[in-house]
Amino acid sequence: MKYKIKIMVLSTFYLFLGFGLLLEPIYAQDNIQKPSNSNVKIFVEYRLAKDNLLKDGNIQVKVSDNKIVLTGSVPTLFDKSLAADETQKVEDSYIVINKIQVVSSNFPSIKIIKAVQKRIYNNVFYGIFDWVTVQDTNGIVTLNGWVHLPWYVEQFQREAEKVKGVEKIINNIKPIFGPGRIGIRV
Repeated sequence: MKYKIKIMVLSTFYLFLGFGLLLEPIYAQDNIQKPSNSNVKIFVEYRLAKDNLLKDGNIQVKVSDNKIVLTGSVPTLFDKSLAADETQKVEDSYIVINKIQVVSSNFPSIKIIKAVQKRIYNNVFYGIFDWVTVQDTNGIVTLNGWVHLPWYVEQFQREAEKVKGVEKIINNIKPIFGPGRIGIRV
């Protein structure tokens, strides 16, 4: 008799367990909630302020329809790209539209050229096998020359982006060793 009761109790338990497992997906709720637009805006502004990019309301953040639109102005190209990168880290499902402008300065070309050269030449990776020249036309900086490792091209462009007064960069640095065949033979 005890055996039959034990089997009936176990059968009933497994029956309820089976029904519970079958009905669980139907009644389960998605616990992952998408943050509201106002919360996303607050998070973006926090990240921008944390990186010293948001000063005196220089950047405005608008969030709607899974888009985050950044407008305003920053002093360097590096700050503009950093603002977009930090914004994307807040919410991956949103599209970041970066309409931030780089503040144009009235720096003379020679001052911009010297500042860019100083940043590049003082970079820890710049060496005797690299040769980079800088030209400036109204804030549009052109980098020419060559580097002996391919990733230096982007590294030196990043250095130029950090200079105030640089509004655009044309990067013509070639990832080769020296000027043509002479460099290859060396």
